[in-house]
Amino acid sequence: MSYVNVSSVRKKYGDKTVLNDISFSIKQGEFITLLGQSGCGKSTLLRAIAGIVDISDGAIIVNDKDITALPSRKREIGMVFQSYALFPNMTVSQNISYGLKMKKIKNTDEVQKMIGSMGLEGLENNYPHELSGGQQQRVALARALILRPKILLLDEPLSALDAKIRKSLQIEIKRIQKEMNITTIFVTHDQKEAMILSDRIYVMNNGIIEQSGTPETIYTRPKNKFVAGFIGSYNIFDNLEMEQNMKEHFEAEASHVAIRPESIQIFEKNAGRGPSDGTYTAEGEVSLKTISGSVISYQIQLNTKTVQVDQLYQGEDNLHEGDEVKLVIPRQACIVLE
Repeated sequence: MSYVNVSSVRKKYGDKTVLNDISFSIKQGEFITLLGQSGCGKSTLLRAIAGIVDISDGAIIVNDKDITALPSRKREIGMVFQSYALFPNMTVSQNISYGLKMKKIKNTDEVQKMIGSMGLEGLENNYPHELSGGQQQRVALARALILRPKILLLDEPLSALDAKIRKSLQIEIKRIQKEMNITTIFVTHDQKEAMILSDRIYVMNNGIIEQSGTPETIYTRPKNKFVAGFIGSYNIFDNLEMEQNMKEHFEAEASHVAIRPESIQIFEKNAGRGPSDGTYTAEGEVSLKTISGSVISYQIQLNTKTVQVDQLYQGEDNLHEGDEVKLVIPRQACIVLE
C-alpha cells in the first residue's frame, strides 16, 4: 500500500515549467532516489514535498493525509541538505537536540542514543568547525532523525565529501534507514550512489520522470536513449551505425540500440574466434586502455564509431593500444530503445 503519493505535481516559475505533471508513489519504509542531471527538477520536487516550495498544481499525500497546503513545520518531515546547515555556535549535542528543544521535549537519553548510533561518541561538546565533513554530515542526519519524522529527505548530502568517506556514509545511511524503517527520498546526480542505496530509482530529465524501476531494471533495461546515455557507459548505436560497423545484418527495427560495455567479448583479431548464431561481430583497433580497480576498459575504434569494452581485470592482459581486435556481441545484449 502506498504511503506517499505525489499526484500530477506541476511547478512553474513564470513561463518556465520546472516540474511537469509528476506522479509517483512510495511504500512505507522504502528508499527511493530521484536521479538526474543538474537542473532536471529533482531538488525542486524534494523541496515541494518538504513544503519549502509551493507547487502550481497537483497534490502531495502522506499516509492518506493531503499535506499540499500544510506549512513545512507541520509536515513531520526531516531534511538533510548538501550544505549540512549546522548551527556554528552550538555543540554536536546542542545541534542534534535543537528540534526537541523547539518542541519543548527534553530527552537526554534519546540524544545520547542517536550520538552512539551515528558514531559520534566523544564529540558531544565539539563545535561544527572542529569536525570533519563526514562527522558534520552525521550530525545533520542525527538532527533530522531525532524527531522520528514520517519521511526523511536527503538533498545530495554526500556530494561534498571525498570518495572514501562518501562510500562509508552510503553504507551508514542504508543501515540506519533500514533499522528505523523510515521512508526516504534521496536526491543525487551520481548513478553509482543511486544504485547502491535505492530500492527504486526515478530518472528525471527536464521536469519529467523518464523511467522508474529497481536499480537492476534501470541499469539492464533502459527505456530510451536519454536513460541509456545517463546510466552506466552504454554504447549507443543507431540503425546506420549498426550496419556500418557489424559484419552481420542488423535485424531489429529500432531507432537506437544500447549495448553494455561488459556484455561485449574481445579477442585478438587472429584468435580464430568466428561468429556464431545469436551474435554480432565487429573488428577494430584498441585506441585507449585504462585500468580502474578491478575493471579494465578498452576504447575500440570500429569503422565509423568508437565503443567501450569492459572486462574484469585479473592481472593478465595481452591487449595493447594499437592492437587489432575482434568483438563478439550477443544479440540478446542489444537493447532496443524507444
